[in-house]
Amino acid sequence: MQREVEIGPDDSAGSLYYQRIFPAGVDLVLESVALIDAGRAPRVTQDESRASYEPLCRDAHAAIEWTQPARRVHDLIRGCDPQPGAHTPVGDKRLRLYESRRVEGQGAPGTVLALAVDGMTIATAEGAVRVAKARVDGHARQARGGRRGGGARDHGRRAAGVERRVRDVVAGRVSSTSCYGGRARRRDR
Repeated sequence: MQREVEIGPDDSAGSLYYQRIFPAGVDLVLESVALIDAGRAPRVTQDESRASYEPLCRDAHAAIEWTQPARRVHDLIRGCDPQPGAHTPVGDKRLRLYESRRVEGQGAPGTVLALAVDGMTIATAEGAVRVAKARVDGHARQARGGRRGGGARDHGRRAAGVERRVRDVVAGRVSSTSCYGGRARRRDR
């Protein structure tokens, strides 16, 4: 049995699977069992000429090329979210990006155009993407504003805190972080 599911323009591999494919699969299994029990299960032979094998997405597939248009970069980020996480080098570290949206913006490809409470905006060859979450390998994923489920009322102060945390993580001054509102310990203190 088969069922089509819609893929939204900002669905990630994770949201597509957990919010659309998995629930549809559960429903199909229940329908299939009922049809088998009733003796009415369809017998459909798979057309092998239309079959293909898709390998696991690994780091080799997940490297971001900022010289690509925003659509391609956005599709790579959402296709690698949640695993392995599309990545870009920052110094000698690897920064993984999540929850991408295409946005207006221009600049040299790979340039951070804005860093705010709702994420980081990065220029591509044509346009820009905004990512809501980022993680440096070896550190916890940081949510919007550096914490989940709310935060300070003063958005300007919170945005400055996000920028400081991103700089600390990239510079390697943070030894541990928490996306649940915990405090990061700085190595230079």
